[in-house]
Amino acid sequence: MWTKICGITRAEDAVCAAQLGVSALGFNFFPGSSRCIEPARAAGIISELQQQPSHELPLCVGLFVNFSLNEVLKTIETSHVNAVQFHGDESLEMLQEFRTARPEFPIIRAFRAGGRECREINASVVEHSHRISNLTVLIDAFVPGAWGGTGVQISSDLYADCTAGCEAPVVLAGGLTPENVASAIAATHPRGVDTAGGVEDRPGVKSRAKMEQFIKAAQVVSG
Repeated sequence: MWTKICGITRAEDAVCAAQLGVSALGFNFFPGSSRCIEPARAAGIISELQQQPSHELPLCVGLFVNFSLNEVLKTIETSHVNAVQFHGDESLEMLQEFRTARPEFPIIRAFRAGGRECREINASVVEHSHRISNLTVLIDAFVPGAWGGTGVQISSDLYADCTAGCEAPVVLAGGLTPENVASAIAATHPRGVDTAGGVEDRPGVKSRAKMEQFIKAAQVVSG
């Protein structure tokens, strides 16, 4: 099971997560987030990760909410992330422009389920999966005025309705914790899971015990 710990703000948390075998780390560049990190600080954390022995470097994902293409490109150059997550109202055309500019970068496209008709979300999910290469779809809960990290879960029925016909791998997010991730995986069968607040002592400060429990629970239920 692919696992992602998002909202990394400290090197010690990043190193710990990598040692525990996490698949990806998320660096949130959205200024409105309590887990926002400056690109130069993210670069320092990634550099420290690269100096660690005896573990594989997780994918380092930069999270963006309604940045311009130029802002995204500048930020990834400064931060040294090697994947991007678009979590706002970015258009399909903008993602296509990014794909042209950085063809080697994995793209995660987040959809917040529940704020629109499921059919509309599903149509967008399917279109993105058909038209963007090297894409992963992330399904998060919709909360008015928030762009993720709310701790709200979505139902398995809503997840299924939003992802029907999607040809890209799908990651489940929204309110996942060490206690509920196994049941959430069993109910939805995603390719991966993503958490931020579910493994924290407070926003931006991760708990080693919670990260370890989360990763182990996800791996056990996925076989």
